[in-house]
Amino acid sequence: KHDEVESAKRQLHDACTKLKMFAAQGLARSHEDLFNCLVELGNQLQLLRRVPLYLSAFTLSSQEIFGTCLRPHLCDPNPCIREATLRVFRVAMSNTKYIADALEYATVDVFIVRALERDSIRTDRSTSSSGSVPVASASRVGQNQYLGERIQGLKAARNVIAVAPLLVPR
Repeated sequence: KHDEVESAKRQLHDACTKLKMFAAQGLARSHEDLFNCLVELGNQLQLLRRVPLYLSAFTLSSQEIFGTCLRPHLCDPNPCIREATLRVFRVAMSNTKYIADALEYATVDVFIVRALERDSIRTDRSTSSSGSVPVASASRVGQNQYLGERIQGLKAARNVIAVAPLLVPR
């Protein structure tokens, strides 16, 4: 079990390093690679979440994880990337300290509200200016293309309310 946790920490560190690289590249990056990196990071956080104080033993600070690694991807033009990023935030915000850090360093509450406000319908796949990511929400033609992002926003808001209700912004 210890080896599994150490392996997960190493993979988490590698995923954060990749996310910093993707953020530095701006729109010149591969959306598919970025999406896969976010999914990997979410899975590693899910695994480490079972270990008490999982991020305290991690080498990166909360400011680096929330502010530098994840926040730039909440502004991505691709809804799939924003959806995956909100999922990572939701998984990482497991206690009051991490929720406070996410609110302070990444202003995640603003992005949750933005996700909930989106409700436009895409009628043509060729209008996407952000490249294509081969996931379910990228192929929602004629449906709400932001449905996954809205669901992750609701789950993140519910998580904040359940774990740290006093930190919920008014």
